[in-house]
Amino acid sequence: LLAIPKEMARGNHAILVTLMFPLAGLGLGVAAVRAVIRRRKFGISELELHTLPSVIGGTFSGALEIPAKIRPTTGFKVRLLCVRRTTSGSGKNRSTHESVLWEDEKTLLRDYLEQEPGKTGLPVFFNVPADQPPSKRSNPAIVWRLEVTADVPGVDYAAQFEVPVFRTAESRDDAVPQPDPTAPFQPP
Repeated sequence: LLAIPKEMARGNHAILVTLMFPLAGLGLGVAAVRAVIRRRKFGISELELHTLPSVIGGTFSGALEIPAKIRPTTGFKVRLLCVRRTTSGSGKNRSTHESVLWEDEKTLLRDYLEQEPGKTGLPVFFNVPADQPPSKRSNPAIVWRLEVTADVPGVDYAAQFEVPVFRTAESRDDAVPQPDPTAPFQPP
């Protein structure tokens, strides 16, 4: 940073490229501070799966408990995603790319622990389509991920969970979508 004015006076405008490094460090610092504030404000959320594993051509259901009372005015955004994660290269040249194969999203306006002052509980339910791939750890990997977010004053709530979704004896290619038990928690 100290050399930039001198190099600019010499006509070396390429020196401005070095500004990327302090900006990247600043961005990482801000992200770290936000993560610490989020952890202190909301604690560690726990996902209890009711279907273990969740079933391709079946359902994914569970309950999310947050050790803090959260009342977002716009509700909780709950998303289940199936993602293909491809890693290429090795060592310092390794890069990872994700592409979404399938996703479903819903908004929950209230929680089922409304009477408990220090906790928030959210029901989670999705019908899992029969034409999607099961979880796979190889490269490319197939990752099923549950994401929950809520806009609240200060740092927003956000949690992610990788969840197991497999083809089992209960899998049905002609599966009929099951009624959503979280419908009473969703907007009309």
